[in-house]
Parts: sequence; structure tokens; C-alpha cells
Amino acid sequence: MRLAHPMSLAVQKAMTSGGEFHAKVMLVARFLIRESEAEQDEEIIDLLFEATQRVKRRRMTRGEIGRMVDWLRNRPARKYAAMPKRDAADPRLIERVDALNFGVAGLAARSDEIPEDGRKVLNILYPNNPFICIGFSVSDFHTKRLSEWLKAPLDGAQYLAPNPMRAESMEKPDGSLTKKCHELVLARWYLAVEFDNGSLDQQVTRLAWLGSKRGGGLPLAIVTFSGSKSMHGLYRAIGTHERRLAMFYDTAISLGADPALWTPSQFTRMPQGFHHTKHERQEVKFLSEENAITRR
Repeated sequence: MRLAHPMSLAVQKAMTSGGEFHAKVMLVARFLIRESEAEQDEEIIDLLFEATQRVKRRRMTRGEIGRMVDWLRNRPARKYAAMPKRDAADPRLIERVDALNFGVAGLAARSDEIPEDGRKVLNILYPNNPFICIGFSVSDFHTKRLSEWLKAPLDGAQYLAPNPMRAESMEKPDGSLTKKCHELVLARWYLAVEFDNGSLDQQVTRLAWLGSKRGGGLPLAIVTFSGSKSMHGLYRAIGTHERRLAMFYDTAISLGADPALWTPSQFTRMPQGFHHTKHERQEVKFLSEENAITRR
């Protein structure tokens, strides 16, 4: 019999995964922390302590669990590799890739069914109800749980931070709060690539090539039209070492990609959103549920 509560996913994974007892407890603790506020940490510690006392072969003290919870709650932000060194496009590589002429129609033919509602697209891209940052302008953006966004109208949304945040906000050294920054990113789930040069067919050809083995092999999850002159691709990056991602992005930059999107908190275009200046819909041209982050 399966438990209906979402915590069953964490418990089930802990029971079936390999690793030491301590790692299994940490997995469940991480889930509880993600689903709760800091004021509830004592309850989390009590719950985990009571559960571990039932395991005769390896028990943990309350102090051990408390230190684990404190570390998980306050651990330093994940460090990311530096920007790839290449700062100029390679005309010869661009010419070779563009000659493949895959184009928008070729990519669309390989797409899964694309929901008209951007909220349904988000639900495919982001499992386990993470904190997502969405912007209606470069200065008007908010970070909320996905479940909250799914209840909100997103017709005017322009921007999406491709990677989930650790919380709704964090305090900066000057005492102010921020809802989107490099340090607030939970993990690099996706790597965003955008081209501002070339026709839309050429840009899509480059995005598709980057998703092939010859181009780097990261799975291409979604391609969104900016509503103006560019295509934005998101590649599944979770579980891939930063050095390999940097090599992939170095290749993307050599094809003319904007290096700014290497930053994990940099905005990309909101799928099925709306470009306020051009008054154009930001249509999703390609979607692969298989290449998106699978539910864990």
C-alpha cells in the first residue's frame, strides 16, 4: 500500500536506495526541511530522533540529528564553475552547424504535445514543488512554490529563472532581501542557451545540434521563442559535473550563444509568456517530457 502523503516519496527512496544509514536519514531530513519553515526544525529533529530509535542496528543521538538539520538548513550556497573562457564565436563551426538546416519545423516534428497554458509547462519542468522565480518585468519578480504559481494567472509573465531557489528570499550582506540571486539557487537543474544572431531556423538548428552527441549531448528539454528575435533552449543539467557543463557551454558560446545565461539565476523567457515590448506570445516550439527533470 502506498502512502498518499508526498513524504512517502522521500521515505520510499531512502528505504530502496543504497548507502549508509546516516545518508538515508539525511535524505528524509532534506525533504522535511524543504517542506517546512525554520521554526519547525525542533519538530523535525524530534520526528527523526524517534524514528531512528526504532532501528536497533544503528541509532543516532538527538545531538547528531540536530547538527545535521542545522547544516542542511544553513549550508553554504553551492559553488558553480567559472564562466567558460571563450568570448568569441567560431564562424567556421557556425557555418558547419547551420548547414544542417534542421530548423523550427524539424524540431517541432520531434516535440511532445505542448500545453497552451504556461503553468502546465512549468509543472512538467519542475517536479517536487520547488521555489520558482518568475518575472513580469526585470524589476517585478517573485519567488514562490510551484503550487502557488499554478493557482496564479501568469498571462503577463515574461521571465523565468531556469533553476529553482532554496527559499523565497535571502538576506544580503547589506541587510536587504533578494528573491533571485546566484547564492539563492538550490541547484543547477537546467542550463539555458540563447542566440541573438542568425535566423530562427539557424538558432534552432544550433540548439538541436548542441543536444546531440556531437554537440555535447545534454538533453534538450524545451525551446521557447522570445517573442522577438531569439530562441531560448533549456538543457537538463542536474547530476552533470560543472566541468562538463562548462565544456558544453564553451561550445555553445563558440556558436554565438549569449554567455550571460551561464549564470544559474539569469532570467530566460517564460514558456507561453508574453513579450511586453513586442506584444508577442513567447511560444514553446519544442518540449520533451523525457528530457525534463523526472519526478524523484
